[in-house]
Amino acid sequence: MEQHTKRLVRFHRIFSRYTDESKRHYLRLWYRKALNFQHESYKLTEIIDRNVNKKATTVFFLKWRQAFLKNRANFEHKI
Repeated sequence: MEQHTKRLVRFHRIFSRYTDESKRHYLRLWYRKALNFQHESYKLTEIIDRNVNKKATTVFFLKWRQAFLKNRANFEHKI
């Protein structure tokens, strides 16, 4: 009977460790998704930077296209 009790105690110890670890894991996930202000701040600044870069890229492309079309028109006039 003593061996049976040891096995039950061991099973209880392992299972309680598993539940504690899973609680810790899900608490960390919740914190990351809900209360991680630093991460949220980083995401907001990244969105702003991406929009600024997008605007700069768009302006560059439009200027490049205007120069390309102007050069093409000049070349066609020479022919």
